[in-house]
Amino acid sequence: MKAIMVSSLDQWFPAEEVPPFPYDRGSSFDEARWDPLVVLHTSGSTGIPKPIVCRQGMIAISDAYHDLPEWQGTRVWLQAWEEMSDLLFAPMPLFHAAALYMTIIATLYWDKLVALGIPEKPLSSDIVVECLTKLGPKAVLLPPVILEELSQSDEGTSVLSKLNMVAFGGGNLAQEAGDRLVENGVALENIISATEFTPFPIYHQPDRKLWPWFIINSDIFGCDWRKTGEDNVFEQVIIRKDKDPGLQGFFYTFPDAQEYSTKDLYRRHPTLPNHWFHQGRADDVIVFSNGEKLNPVTIESTIMGHPDVKGALVVGSNKFQPALLIEPQKMPGSEKEVNEFIDNIWPLVVQANKETVAHGQIGRKFIAISKPDKPFLRAGKGTVQRAGTVKLYKDEINDIYDKAGQAAVSEAVKLDLSSEGGLTNSVAGLFKANARDVSLDPDTDFFQAGIDSMKVINASRLLRASLEAAGFDVSAGDVATRVIYGNPTPRKLAGYLYSLVKRGSHGQEVEEDDAQHEIDAMKAQLDKYTRHLPIADTTEKLPPADDGQVIMLTGSTGALGSYLLDFMCSSAAVKRIVCLNRAEDGLGRQREVTESRGLKTDFAKVEFLHANLGQSCLGVGNEAYRRLHNEVDRIIHNQWPVNFNMPVESFEPHVRGVRHLVDFSAGARKQAPITFISSIGTVDRWKHPYPVPEKSIDDLTIISTGYGRSKLVGSLLLEEATKKSGVPSEIIRVGQIGGPESENGMWNKQEWLPTIIASSAYLGVLPEDLGPMQTVDWTPIEGIAKMVLEVSGITSRVPIEEVNGYFHGVNPSKISWTPLAQAVKEFYGGRIKRLVPFSEWVDTVEKSHAKTDDANKNPAVKLLDTYRGMSKGDQGHVNMDMTRTKKYSKTMREMKAVTPDLMKHWCSQWGF
Repeated sequence: MKAIMVSSLDQWFPAEEVPPFPYDRGSSFDEARWDPLVVLHTSGSTGIPKPIVCRQGMIAISDAYHDLPEWQGTRVWLQAWEEMSDLLFAPMPLFHAAALYMTIIATLYWDKLVALGIPEKPLSSDIVVECLTKLGPKAVLLPPVILEELSQSDEGTSVLSKLNMVAFGGGNLAQEAGDRLVENGVALENIISATEFTPFPIYHQPDRKLWPWFIINSDIFGCDWRKTGEDNVFEQVIIRKDKDPGLQGFFYTFPDAQEYSTKDLYRRHPTLPNHWFHQGRADDVIVFSNGEKLNPVTIESTIMGHPDVKGALVVGSNKFQPALLIEPQKMPGSEKEVNEFIDNIWPLVVQANKETVAHGQIGRKFIAISKPDKPFLRAGKGTVQRAGTVKLYKDEINDIYDKAGQAAVSEAVKLDLSSEGGLTNSVAGLFKANARDVSLDPDTDFFQAGIDSMKVINASRLLRASLEAAGFDVSAGDVATRVIYGNPTPRKLAGYLYSLVKRGSHGQEVEEDDAQHEIDAMKAQLDKYTRHLPIADTTEKLPPADDGQVIMLTGSTGALGSYLLDFMCSSAAVKRIVCLNRAEDGLGRQREVTESRGLKTDFAKVEFLHANLGQSCLGVGNEAYRRLHNEVDRIIHNQWPVNFNMPVESFEPHVRGVRHLVDFSAGARKQAPITFISSIGTVDRWKHPYPVPEKSIDDLTIISTGYGRSKLVGSLLLEEATKKSGVPSEIIRVGQIGGPESENGMWNKQEWLPTIIASSAYLGVLPEDLGPMQTVDWTPIEGIAKMVLEVSGITSRVPIEEVNGYFHGVNPSKISWTPLAQAVKEFYGGRIKRLVPFSEWVDTVEKSHAKTDDANKNPAVKLLDTYRGMSKGDQGHVNMDMTRTKKYSKTMREMKAVTPDLMKHWCSQWGF
């Protein structure tokens, strides 16, 4: 970077008086509003600082806030501040955007006095107390780090409690510190803006206890709240309303943009409308080596609430779990003092662990403190510069994980290898120690008991260390996580391990044993859940209605489920939809996912019930169950966990759910057909030269995953229920669902194809072929949803006697990947320089893994095993017969192949 030495501050701002002089650039606001006001650098909190040209029109938007009316019982925070104080103490450095902007806004547009800080002294809580005491202002603007210091002293909270408004910005305030201030009578005002646009249209929060929650008028701002991968967390994107920026200041800074992502992440309040909690930034999100993601801001904020902590940073990109770096207020002088320091903050770590996702929990051995000669890098506003500090501590971070790996060896448990029964007890004990809140019997399924992916990873490492400690040479693959997924009870895992150490049987022999075990498990489940099926009702049942239908839908919050619900809400033939959801707040969860996909949120004819299909009465209670028995016309069963690691046994609760739906339909007043959304994964090893027929296939050997096997068990169960119980049913084998044809929504970025595109744009090379996926029969998501509703008789009239058998949800019009690859290359221009064979692309990704720490830009590293399997697989494309499906579905008869233009449209939606 080129650096220019400039004159001193005294030369820029001499002490002598200067007479006022007018701004003579143009005769009107319209002429002058595009003129630059100042060039500022972003703070560097999340990466390399960049210059931002701020224009007169952008800062003048604050003047227009005078005219904004009251909204939902409150006012824009500037209007509230105007009444509370004539003097603002703003000691933040003027090179920081918040201080500079606020000084200009307060003095020029809101006619207020601003008292600045003392430039010769660094800002501290002591100086703030002294200045507030002598100045006597009624409002102050402070960085969070200073507020946290003030919250820890009686003098600080006492001084602040005398003010009408204590505003803060530039970063999150620790929850504990903010709560402590509010409890002591401090009137906190949480404000947020950006270097690219200030001030945001944030409304004053009248309830002091809700101090962390912003009240945001999304209509004025133009907010599009886009769903992230984290539950109830949205990215704030500003959509341009008009050619003129109006009140949307970002488009003064970026005049050619049609939308602007703030990269700020927010959590929506469960009950209060337009209340949003700042959850950090998209830049903050950590992606672990297993693909799991973590937003660390809440954890860091919790730890920062401790008075002995100056800074906290959660790290772990491309590692298997998070670690915590802490910067103490006072540096410990010995190893003993380090341990005492960690002891003191450990209760807060425990608290943070309880409030975060399982894969984001921090173990004690994954905590380290900063070094005295390497303080955390900070922006002018006092916030930690994440990217720079992580780079600064790269060696120390690697050392945390190296020591943790060594600790795994030292923590090896003694395994009883004298018998299979003894080893079963040892395995159960190891998992109980790894997950203290889990109860395990020898035949308890790990995953039904609550063992998550993080605990599987830890158990895998601990098992290997324990076997090596016992004198056995085992590879990482012998006790890889897939082994635990494939042997999901203490008894089964012990049986595998006992065979491994006693007879050395692994590799192909074990794979064959596993496949046979899966087939045996399928037979056992099918036998169990077809036993004692209801006897067919000999009385004449009413057929389901064609008009005024009541539809029961499961899985409405999934991708396909959202579109099924949307189309049914718009259908004149449907009177009511009953959504059975696992989430307690079904409506809230549905609104989130529906908004994120750009679908309609009018749920006037939708009833949301908290349900559990594995329980009696579907988990909805006797009264609701009896009512639904009397009302429901048709059932669409779309709820099923997508996990290609788990064995078929771990899906048993969902097979049980199919049986419970059979029992429901059998006892219903009407003939209520069940439409089951199955998968082409039930036939993914089809070897015959002719297409898969639209009929029952009971070959249990042509399936490669537990997911596909469980879907087949569900399908065969429904067939038996039709024969023995007279329950009408149909099964739809759905293939690859693509993105939407409409402008809104997008194909999930985490799936295998978008991940290929993202990494290709990063690496500059794109596969010219997709191995066994070379033939593209993907279907836009709207097409699949419409087809399901047509063949099930919901949006088209199908006699009840014809609602049966099998249909296929794949595109009858196919295309090769080659022209689509060319379209992707054209879309990305120079970013993708060449097309390469798929095997070469996989090699390129593998080599890049060691060169980048940014799995967000190069996400294919997380799916390397999947892509290696695709490149080496000998299974070709499976053709599906579409004759019957096209007969009953107008959508499928008219379906066109994926076009290069549609491929470009999906690329545009992904925005890689």
